[in-house]
Amino acid sequence: MNSTEKRLVSILERLVSRPGPSGYEDMASSEWERQVKEQVKGAIVRSDPLGNREAVLNEGGTPYILLAAHIDEIGFMITHITEDGFLHFMPVGGWDSEVAVGQRVRILGSKKPILGVVGKIPTHLEEDEEARTPLKDLWIDIGVKSDDEARKRVKVGDVAVISAPFLILPGGYIVSRALDNRIGNLVIIETLRAISLSKCKTTVTGFATTREEVDSGGAKIAAADLQPDATIVIDLTHATDYLDADKREAGNHCLGGGPVITRGVSVDNSIANKLIQVAESNQISYSIQAEPGFTGTDAEAISQTQYGKPTALVSIPARYMHTPNEMVQISDIVATIQLLIKFIQNF
Repeated sequence: MNSTEKRLVSILERLVSRPGPSGYEDMASSEWERQVKEQVKGAIVRSDPLGNREAVLNEGGTPYILLAAHIDEIGFMITHITEDGFLHFMPVGGWDSEVAVGQRVRILGSKKPILGVVGKIPTHLEEDEEARTPLKDLWIDIGVKSDDEARKRVKVGDVAVISAPFLILPGGYIVSRALDNRIGNLVIIETLRAISLSKCKTTVTGFATTREEVDSGGAKIAAADLQPDATIVIDLTHATDYLDADKREAGNHCLGGGPVITRGVSVDNSIANKLIQVAESNQISYSIQAEPGFTGTDAEAISQTQYGKPTALVSIPARYMHTPNEMVQISDIVATIQLLIKFIQNF
């Protein structure tokens, strides 16, 4: 990695190190705010009652561009404590129960984080060894023997995230939980940084939005009073360069292939086409994602809140989404940042 890539990875690791399941994003959002203040010269940083963080450059100018990426991640919520001290839980956001089995978790208690493991009946003892175990039949074991011991450490309503290391693999591959969507927040920080160091006078607002994984509530509030000339939502999308991937519906998106620009019915295709033009004129590799329905991102929430104001979606391809081992390639992050910088400078 070169010096720029190493710096980006360092910021990303700090963002990922702070847990932030939907509705409980404050630690992650505070780290985002800290990084903005360190990296972006002249940014005005604000927050709102839903925990969104906003960073503004060249406030009050024209044109006005909004960049948004959700700061929350998927997690678990403790719903019941048994007499033996085991913790039942339900998902916060979209989970595959097969992914949850056997994971180590970090419970965000009121006093200090508690570590535990997700348990289930051993396969050897199940009536149907090939059946998928639903989340409701899993539990978290924190190493205590009674509900009294458990309640000293954990409360019903506490949330948890996967406890897994941040990894760098050969070839510039990054592996971690919560890359969805701390990656998007890193892109915003670095784009704002570049604009702040340039002569560009475009007003740019970066938003780290909350609750995208459950209802996009943060994005709806964040965008309510804003009237940008263009909004770009930055998120992850599914790479299709893994074994047996079906590209007929999902398209051809590979790690190392650059940003993915969405064209479809719920985004503004004029902005998407401008992004494509910028990519081609600056020799930035990209792919196109066709979306005949909802994107499943903050793009719909922002567009509808702003009464149809032009909203585009740019994504970074990722393997193994919503697992502890989401994987992206650093070159795609860099290319996405370059695309947004050029788009803003030439808007």
